[in-house]
Amino acid sequence: MSESFQKANALFVDEMYQEALGFYDQAIQSEPQNAEYYVKRSACLTKLKKYTKASEDAKIALSIDPKNILAHLRKGVALFYLSEYESARSSFVAGLACGGSNDQFDTWIRKCDAEIENEEGASETPKEKVEEVQEQPQSSSSASPVVVSLRP
Repeated sequence: MSESFQKANALFVDEMYQEALGFYDQAIQSEPQNAEYYVKRSACLTKLKKYTKASEDAKIALSIDPKNILAHLRKGVALFYLSEYESARSSFVAGLACGGSNDQFDTWIRKCDAEIENEEGASETPKEKVEEVQEQPQSSSSASPVVVSLRP
């Protein structure tokens, strides 16, 4: 484990995420094939709300170590915050299949399912209900239909 990585972790624990990010960058430059470094930087990027970059780092970690449970989690969380709920869910399911904590992954899967359901409900356009109402003729003239549109 590099000294830069240790410094980055210490700064991360102290919630000094921007400073930690620089040390994670250095650690990755020194050992670009270390999946753990990408996973930790992904967590740091998530704290900084840089979700696209966090997702990219998690994907790199998975390309190095496809069974890295935390990489699946980091990828899923980043995708969730990017509103990519289907992809996030797939990542959580993959992490669960690799032996991830049922509770943690199940919670995220339920969150994804809820968001997916909300999206599906929001994408349905409300059908306008149209009622034809006949005017009661007050004279002998023919009644003309009146169309009323009701929106929920």
